[in-house]
Amino acid sequence: MSNDQICFRCRVTLATAWPAFAVQEYYVALDTSLNQCRVMSTPPDGSTMKRIGDQSYTTMEEAEQAKARLPECNT
Repeated sequence: MSNDQICFRCRVTLATAWPAFAVQEYYVALDTSLNQCRVMSTPPDGSTMKRIGDQSYTTMEEAEQAKARLPECNT
């Protein structure tokens, strides 16, 4: 097997495996029309959904725990 074939196979393997390494982020956001907080997997748009806090979370559980602690979400 030539070096070119090995490199090609490595690139194909990396390209197909790369989504497994993607990091999911979660955000705590305030729905301004309902005045309720929720956890989102996409960044809030800033108009109907306002981001609460200044960080994202790597798990939904972390985001839910943060939501429970944030004063904006517990009024």
